[in-house]
Amino acid sequence: MIGLDTNVLLRLFDRTDPAQTRATEQLIVEQAQDGCLLNPVVLSEFAWTLDRTYKVGRGVIADHIDRILEAPEFIVPFADEAASAAARFRKGPADFADYFFAAINHTLGCTTTMTFDRDAAKDDRFTLLPL
Repeated sequence: MIGLDTNVLLRLFDRTDPAQTRATEQLIVEQAQDGCLLNPVVLSEFAWTLDRTYKVGRGVIADHIDRILEAPEFIVPFADEAASAAARFRKGPADFADYFFAAINHTLGCTTTMTFDRDAAKDDRFTLLPL
């Protein structure tokens, strides 16, 4: 198993650099049996970059995440939480990372995730920390 950095994962969706795209595709094919690990931070950076840099819509980002989660080449720790986060991100105002971290926290036994982020606090897994 190998880990992938965000900039490598992005090449599967941003095909503007043909050499990097080919190298990424070849790597994933070669590693298919052992798998490519996508750390939760990488998946979060991936969503953030698609949103902020590429200006991709929430539904498209969630669709990309869903496809990643379904692909047998990728190993995603907390995959169920990532799927839940993608669904919440598709409909809610907060960033994917917020929903993902809250889902992980919930799985790890947290009753809530405290935040100052008013968008995140609209989700039932968050509590707005009063000032």
